[in-house]
Amino acid sequence: MLRDILRDTYIHKYDVAEAREEERQVHLQSQRKLLLAIVEAHFPTLISIAKTQAEQIKDVTIIDKVITGVGTAKTLEEAQHHLLTWNQKPNADRAKTKKSIAQGTKRKGRKKQQTNQSDS
Repeated sequence: MLRDILRDTYIHKYDVAEAREEERQVHLQSQRKLLLAIVEAHFPTLISIAKTQAEQIKDVTIIDKVITGVGTAKTLEEAQHHLLTWNQKPNADRAKTKKSIAQGTKRKGRKKQQTNQSDS
């Protein structure tokens, strides 16, 4: 009963959120170390790039994808590609963004025409 009351307090929620963030940071740091260990073992010439990229990655899901890509890379070029392209949107997302921008521009043009016609 008392636990239920305390669970709804701001302080408890703050403490839980803070603990989760600390846990996330610890996990991120361990994933960074794993990435560097993989690169060091299989592609030692890429270690400086890997260190730079690992420090820039702030999301655990992203670093997991980079680890998978580098870990399964067959060539140095493929590993380097995974290290350097993690922050780029996939081509499908880029195409979608371009399409929605183009459609938005067309809609604005139509609205202007309709406004101009109704003003006449």
